[in-house]
Amino acid sequence: MKQFNLFKTFLLVCALVLLSLMVFSVQAATADNGDREQAGCTGDWVFPTLYVGGKDNVVYASATYEFDENCNPVLVAETRLDNLPQWLSQPEQEPFEIKTIEVVPPPPPKNINAPEAVNTCHIQTFEEDIIGLDMIAVQNNQTYSWNGTTITLSSGSVSAIRYFSWWYTSSGPSGSSGYHSSSVAWARGNATFYCNGGPFCGGGPMYYMTLRNDITMDASGGCGGYGTYSGTIVPGGRVEYSVWRA
Repeated sequence: MKQFNLFKTFLLVCALVLLSLMVFSVQAATADNGDREQAGCTGDWVFPTLYVGGKDNVVYASATYEFDENCNPVLVAETRLDNLPQWLSQPEQEPFEIKTIEVVPPPPPKNINAPEAVNTCHIQTFEEDIIGLDMIAVQNNQTYSWNGTTITLSSGSVSAIRYFSWWYTSSGPSGSSGYHSSSVAWARGNATFYCNGGPFCGGGPMYYMTLRNDITMDASGGCGGYGTYSGTIVPGGRVEYSVWRA
């Protein structure tokens, strides 16, 4: 009888251990699903202008922002260089797809003097995932002539860039350009993306994001630009924008 009681006690202990393991597994799976399905920050964010081509000889500038628990952007890195970084010509990540449109500027204001120099202003805004990989981006390229007094726009383009197959373009790219005055010109570009599949959004289309670029160019040869983000950032994601003159 004593041996039988010991056997029943042994079975009861085994059952309790198995039950506790099952409860732990259910809790872990629930927590894991909650983390994956956690909503990212949603809002509209406009970031400060980065200026290049001025008297400080800076030709490349970038800024990176992450988001705190209240979804407020926090500047985590800023770079200003007097030379163009190698990644511009040899990027670490190859895009999955690039869609590009040409932007034809309107005629310049009257009384434009002969140009003394020609440059191209570039701006790229992009969103990265939690481990720092680029996911989506919009890039403007705008060529302009300047002489210290007046400015003239020529060829321009806007590109919508997808770095992974599970990101899609729902609108754009689109862009425009023009003149504020005979000495200041502008260019803009935008595209809207969403995620469907991959590691973030297996449940269907989500994380819609519109990236917009705004740049200005002046008769002194400088150019400045900023990025605007409207939509939902992937959980743990960050945003970055770069402006450079070539």
